[in-house]
Amino acid sequence: KETERIRLENLEKFNLAISAFWKCLEMKLNWEMIENNWEESLKGLRSLVSQTKIQFSRLKDSMRFCENFDRDDVEYLKEELEILHSSTLSTFEVLYSSYFKIKELSERNEDRTFLFILRKQLSLMCNTFSLILQNIDSLPVDENLLGVLRNSFDKLDSSDILSTSQLKSLSISGNSEDYKNIEDPSKYEPKNNVLVEDISDETEEVEKKTQSTIGRQDAQKENSDGVTSSITDEAVETIPHGDTTVLESNENVESLNNREEEEGEEGEVKNRIVEQKNVES
Repeated sequence: KETERIRLENLEKFNLAISAFWKCLEMKLNWEMIENNWEESLKGLRSLVSQTKIQFSRLKDSMRFCENFDRDDVEYLKEELEILHSSTLSTFEVLYSSYFKIKELSERNEDRTFLFILRKQLSLMCNTFSLILQNIDSLPVDENLLGVLRNSFDKLDSSDILSTSQLKSLSISGNSEDYKNIEDPSKYEPKNNVLVEDISDETEEVEKKTQSTIGRQDAQKENSDGVTSSITDEAVETIPHGDTTVLESNENVESLNNREEEEGEEGEVKNRIVEQKNVES
């Protein structure tokens, strides 16, 4: 439930950031007025990726204490895999939804290189998450499981979702040809559709809530000054240069906290396995 709450909160933040971008265009506002919203949304996506990797670390700790892979070990690992699958699927759904929102923005604002950079990042990351989910669905629970999953999880790096200042820098110095012909990420097709349907329903509810919030904001704006504007590509330039020092510092602190949490889990996992085997014996 906690994982799902975090997922929905980050999805709502990202939806509001997208809406703020459109309003920025419509109202001819400066990008700086909404840059913080975007940075918080991107930080939320990075956090989801980090949390999923932490969950995989817990599975690694569990497998470390499974010496014989007997029936009890296998049953315990299946439970851990279900938790990992749920966490991975939740993050995938947010990234997948975010990709198509960025795709729509990029197609309507083709001169905004940073949108294409972010779009490509999200596409690649979604495909990696989809592969991980398929592996969890199909791989047998044995001593080879960890190696296969590790190969996929090693490809995940939360820092691949760049900050606004990094996107700005890359959009200026990078080659725009590298961000053309971006393929949509593959949609994950699970063996069991029940969980995905539940997640999709909750995602749709967040979309409705976001649109309701936007509608109230529009009404308040029209009542206050009667502004009616159309979307224009002249409204906003690319993301401005920013100081990444604070952002990088925050990411380092987040990484340190993640490592400390992983280390604390190791002892807990070992105790759980021992307790379970004592009860069953």
